[in-house]
Parts: sequence; C-alpha cells; structure tokens
Amino acid sequence: MAWEYRADARRALQDLKAEGYHPVALENSPRAVPLDDHRWAERVCLVVGNEVAGVSPPLLEACRDQVSIPMRGVKDSLNVAVAFGIAAHRAASVLAGRAALSAGLLLALVMQGLGSHPAAATGNEAPSFPRTLEKVWYRTASGRSAGDLTITPDTLEFFGKKRSFSIPFSAISMISLGKMQGDLNNDWVVLALDQGETRELVGIRDGRKLGYGQRTEDMAEVILTAARRYAWAQFRAPPEFEAYSELDHVFAMGVPRGWSSYHHELVSVGSAVVWGTVVFTPRELTTATGPPASDDETKRDRALAQIQSGELTAWVVHRMEAVGGMSCDGFSDKAQRTLGSWIANDPFFAEPFQIDEPPRFESTTLGPCAALRLLARSGTGGEDPLLDLRVGSHNGMAILVGLRSTAARYATDVELFARALATFEFAVARP
Repeated sequence: MAWEYRADARRALQDLKAEGYHPVALENSPRAVPLDDHRWAERVCLVVGNEVAGVSPPLLEACRDQVSIPMRGVKDSLNVAVAFGIAAHRAASVLAGRAALSAGLLLALVMQGLGSHPAAATGNEAPSFPRTLEKVWYRTASGRSAGDLTITPDTLEFFGKKRSFSIPFSAISMISLGKMQGDLNNDWVVLALDQGETRELVGIRDGRKLGYGQRTEDMAEVILTAARRYAWAQFRAPPEFEAYSELDHVFAMGVPRGWSSYHHELVSVGSAVVWGTVVFTPRELTTATGPPASDDETKRDRALAQIQSGELTAWVVHRMEAVGGMSCDGFSDKAQRTLGSWIANDPFFAEPFQIDEPPRFESTTLGPCAALRLLARSGTGGEDPLLDLRVGSHNGMAILVGLRSTAARYATDVELFARALATFEFAVARP
C-alpha cells in the first residue's frame, strides 16, 4: 500500500479534498452518526486523531461528516488503530458493493498525531481552541457527573447526561493538580472559582478506572495551555511580572521577571506538593566563595545566611498543615498563639527578629481569605532586617507569605511585594 508522511495534517486534508475525496472524521462526539448509518461517498478520506485528545477542532471543522463506532458496556473507546480498522472495513465493504457496478474503490486516510502528547496533537503545533476533551469526570459542590469538556478562549463548557454548565474563565482564580474530597486515590485538576465572598472548587479528572478517557495530566496540560495563552486564572500577571505556578504546588503568584526561586523541604501528598518553603529573590541564592553546595543542609545554610543578613530582598512562601481555629474566615486567639510559636521557631522568618508573645497581628486578606499581618524589626538602623508577614488558611492548609527586607529598602520593596500579593492565589490539595 502506498503511503506518504505529511507534517501538516490540515494541508494534507485540503489537498485530498481538492482531489475529490470526502473527509469523514472518526470521532465520538454529539455530531457523529453511527458507522452503519452513514452514507459513504465514492471517494472517502477517513480522519482519525490523537488517542488522548482526539481529532483537533480545525480538522473537525474541515470534515462535514463525523462517524462513531457503537459500543456496549462500560468501555466506549478503542485503540485508534483498531477503530480505524473497523471504520475502514465498513467503508470498504459498502464501497466495494457499489464497485461491482462502477469503476473501483478509493479510500484515503489522514492519521493525526497518533500517540503524541495533546500539546503536539498537530505535529509541532500547540493545541488550538475551541477544543473538546471527551468523557471526563467532574465534581462540584452540587454533585458529580461525567461528560465532555469543551475549552474555548472564554469558557469551560461541560456537557453531561445529568447536567451541563459553563464556567467563564474570568471566574477562575487558580488551576492546580491535587485531590478532591471523597476521592483521594485519584489526581484531579482543581479549579478555584471566585463566587463573591465565597470560593467554590470544581474538580476534573479522567475515567481510566472505568476504561476510558484521557490522562488527567494531559487534560491539565491542555487547560493550562489555554490559560497561559489567554491569560486566565493565575496567569493574569501584572506588567513586568510573570506567573509562578508549579501545577502541583497549590499556590500561585506573580513574580518580577528574572527573579529566582529556591525550594526547601517540599513534602508531597499524592501528586501535590502541599507543605514546604519556596523563596523568591532578585538573584540566585549562592555564596561569593567556596565550592558549590552538594547537600540540602549546606544549601539551606547558605541560603539562610544571605536571607537573614538582609543582603538580598526575599519573598518567602511557607505551607504547613493547619490546626484548630485556622480557616478562611480567620484565626482564633489560640490559633494566633500557635502561629506565634511557629514563626518564632522558623529560621526563614524568625532570625534575627524579636517576635512578641503573643504576636501583635493586624487584620488583612490573602487571596480569597481573611488573614493576619505581622511586622517585625531587628533594630532601628537603616540596614537592619525587617519582616512583613501575611498568614492565611484554607481547607486544612496554613500558608505564610513574608517579605524580608531592610529598613532602608522597605518602602521600595513593599510596593513590589504588594503588587505580588494582589495576584496571590492558593488552592488546596484536599478540598
């Protein structure tokens, strides 16, 4: 059988259409008709897509007809090569019957990005939108269901048997990868939605346990690609900032372009890095002399030496498990005393400051939640270190975000820090 490789599937389809072939997409979608019910043209071009993400929207739009393979039972997807074989056999059988009365049989095939990552589903091109991910599970405060998810430049649109709804991207404050209450054994793409003074969490995952659907990680990458492209959620960074958003780190914030990050004692819960410390600085945390650090303890000590001396401005984000009295609504007196003990014993915050007992907190906000603010100084000189710390909590996680500066630099540093805090979001791993 003659075959030809073409890097651009859309151009290949255009050329086949110019030669008189009728494109038919093999796709499990609302538009598709059962294989046996389709009336096949004399010249057929079967279009099959990526095993994870399916046929891309531009190719679907170029196909006037779509067909699907009827299936029974729980599993309703097949390996793409098997699916093509079934469809090709059906088309060939129909056309061969006509060929007894006519000149012959012409069957072409466009195979798009087989086995590739969804971000490369059309050769080296990034995903195009609108894009539909089929057979996903989703969970909201009102229940859970399964259906299809269409991603457009403006919305996420869910189409399910039980219910359908859409979420404008303007309402999504953060996208992360973690767990959902009631299903801690599976990874979910977690969407944090701003609903006025409240926050709702929506979870999306694959259906592999039931034998179908794309991988949750692949779904997340497609959603994040759209978010980056159209500046949704945590990617709405101010000018001269870039979004820091490790998918599994359950927090996001805008950071000045060119800044470096240092990670310390990160602890994972499933696929989400829930606890630990991330430090942001204008330049990398290194020492002027001595060989490169070869172990975590030495790296930490060198980092702490620069941070505690006030040599560098530093933003410190520390996550830990919340205790009783800590919530998005605020902190009880007992919780505030516990916070004081935490801060006094944390080397990234405490040294060389004097923390009052109990701490003198002010009320503020952090992300969507009520929070506390603590200002601490080590002396009165212009070069003396200064700490400006915010503390919030949400669904079992306490998060501390601090600016380490000096009295002389504080006015400039706090202005930049305030712009970053305005972008700060966090979504927990176990909502």
